[in-house]
Amino acid sequence: MYAKRIRLTGLLVWILAVFVWTGPALAQPRPASEQHVIVISIDGLLPEFYLPGKRELKDSTLLALRDAGSFAKAMLPVYPSVTYVSHASLSTAVLPEKHGITANNALDTRTGDGRGNWYASDLKAQPVWDAAKRAGLTVGSISWPTTAGSKSIDWNVPEFWTTRYAQEPALVRKYASGGVLEMMAKAGRKLDNVHLNIMPPRDSFMAATAVELIRLKKPNLLLVHLIDLDHEQHLEGRDWPGHREVMERLDAHVREIVAATRAAGIYGRTTFIILGDHGTTDVRTSLAPNTLLAQEGLLRYRDGKIEAWDAIAQNTGGSAGVYLRENNKALLRRVSSLFEKNRLGADGKPMYRLIDRDELTRLGGPAAAAFYLEGENGTMFSGSIGTGSWIRRSALRGNHGFLPSKPDMHTGFIAFGRGVRKGVTMDTIRVTDVAPTVAYLLGFPFETPHGRILREILK
Repeated sequence: MYAKRIRLTGLLVWILAVFVWTGPALAQPRPASEQHVIVISIDGLLPEFYLPGKRELKDSTLLALRDAGSFAKAMLPVYPSVTYVSHASLSTAVLPEKHGITANNALDTRTGDGRGNWYASDLKAQPVWDAAKRAGLTVGSISWPTTAGSKSIDWNVPEFWTTRYAQEPALVRKYASGGVLEMMAKAGRKLDNVHLNIMPPRDSFMAATAVELIRLKKPNLLLVHLIDLDHEQHLEGRDWPGHREVMERLDAHVREIVAATRAAGIYGRTTFIILGDHGTTDVRTSLAPNTLLAQEGLLRYRDGKIEAWDAIAQNTGGSAGVYLRENNKALLRRVSSLFEKNRLGADGKPMYRLIDRDELTRLGGPAAAAFYLEGENGTMFSGSIGTGSWIRRSALRGNHGFLPSKPDMHTGFIAFGRGVRKGVTMDTIRVTDVAPTVAYLLGFPFETPHGRILREILK
């Protein structure tokens, strides 16, 4: 792998020795420029990496921060439980039916492969960074999903990936704001020298950017997204032993960011939140619902383009949304019957089940989908359209996107620092609880029907 194993013996003693917290009163929060919240999202963070057990990272930053603060045994994602959908709910505290992000990619009915939901304008609900800016606070964002073009983020390195639409470095340079890339170049970390398509150096650059931003600008709210773990889980599955080394790299990045607040003189005025966006589970079979729709004449595809469609599926990993061109009951019956008829695999066991519109509404899932396909028994979905069988062996060993009620989809949450109690263990929280809690810690209102302030962990 890419780094030596990291031993952090005695880190807990170090952290406890320098804690000088000045927590806010719970009654009347108000914005204060001397307060800071740093949210670090470790994409695909599993609670088992910090809960007692065989996968617990001994002598790690995560365990030290867990013991110095409070944590959840499980944080539930939203449906579908993929990165951009869950991050949109982390940011807005509402469910997908309200914020409008239905997948990592936008639904493109011309090619079946839309651009990423990269832009802040893709959100149909207020994100926490808009509210923070209105409260007179400063905001930094490093590789946080769906932030490109935001006018509320003072220092922004938005997240992209390379597609047919553009190369990732060009997009990052175009939409980075606040002089962050120039700041990093002066520090000897030029974007042009970073292999953004290789996860360890990518995360290293993003963590270093967070460190430099803390040192020079001290934003009131800083959002950081690290993605190496999720990448490896897709390639290797949930229980790969090599995940420990990946987590040790990420743990070191967390330690660097925490240490940066000490060097900047804001450690005692900072709250740290380390969290994930979803879990992962092992997969074996991949289904291509658009191939099945094409075989039935419900979607016509030629030369890389969709010529016409009556129904189309949007891949969301362990699930897929099915959309109809018209709100037509006869068409709905035809399409749903097609997928009901093809539910069983060669072994006679169901590969997926249908989630109808009523159940999808109760879940707060994508508002425009006619229904969803929810994978069973190690089954995932792809967006490919082609000839041959729609049932294939999965090229990935791990995936997510499944119902948030499935334990493997649960993710992690640790909070410590200014205003956070020590020693509170929460059983289950939701990703929609994060933004209201962040807003409370920074002293501005952020009302939502889908989330709550985690008052049990606050001083």
